[in-house]
Amino acid sequence: MRHPKPWPATLLSLFAIMWWSVTASAQLDPLLFAKRVPPTVIIVVDTSLQMLEDGSGNFYDPGFYSTTADPLVMNAFPGINSGTTKTYRRVFRNLTHAASPGRYAAGSIVASAAVWDPAAPLTSNAPADLAFMDPTRHAIAKQGIAAAVADNAGSSYRWGLIRLRQSSPAWRVSPACDKPVQVSDGSQLLWGDAVPCAAGGLGKYGIYAPSVAAASYAQGTAPAGTVMVTPASGTSTSVLTIVNRPVGHSLGLIPAGAGDVGYNDRPIDLALADAKTAAAAAMAADTAANRSCRNTVVILITGGKDDGNPGYS
Repeated sequence: MRHPKPWPATLLSLFAIMWWSVTASAQLDPLLFAKRVPPTVIIVVDTSLQMLEDGSGNFYDPGFYSTTADPLVMNAFPGINSGTTKTYRRVFRNLTHAASPGRYAAGSIVASAAVWDPAAPLTSNAPADLAFMDPTRHAIAKQGIAAAVADNAGSSYRWGLIRLRQSSPAWRVSPACDKPVQVSDGSQLLWGDAVPCAAGGLGKYGIYAPSVAAASYAQGTAPAGTVMVTPASGTSTSVLTIVNRPVGHSLGLIPAGAGDVGYNDRPIDLALADAKTAAAAAMAADTAANRSCRNTVVILITGGKDDGNPGYS
């Protein structure tokens, strides 16, 4: 498998140079051209499933679990008081893909109480519940993009946003869990999910990992929606709208893929090819006066290497 020479570090450095501002007096500003003609900046975001990890082996399940729907499984999580807590969240430690007929394997599951009570609408979107996802690469990437774009949001700035070649990415909602996750923790082996997600027996649990209809690495052409924001003038609001959408929003960035044992579904090469196509189109659509002096910058935000199954090339 042949891959192009990596270039994100160079581009990030170039991006920093482009947006650095200097106050100069009685001298020529060497970055005056960049201020007069802002660059086209295309952000390529890794939207693989692993963006829901924190980089320390913890996978943050975006779903909520009822403390009363399946009383027996709560024995696996003694730290959760079902009498005072209506829902809880799960973090899967060392989550990996497992061989068929399994789906995933994990060392253990760490449960934490949530604020949300389905019977009390005012508890929806509680700050503490929203903050649950903050340690993930997904949340950190969105926060970084939002800050950079908000600081450079004038109509003359040209932003673009591209995700991986995902086919119909979607958030999972109860009872449509993904399963099973086989845990190895001794105490959690004695229990398992049964309601509303029947995971298949003791030591097996459900997980609300987002889904795709087909592997991103297998998409020969970019599916509709891959270019989430076409690079053009005045697109900062569109980028901000997307990255500020919360977990669960169908039109936001959805970290999902179809990885398996030995590989993740993260076709970075294809994403960079899509960025090249978008950059060429943006240059062609630019005004003749600006085309010769406007720089085009591609920023890659990823949680890992270019990856796919053995047939991916």
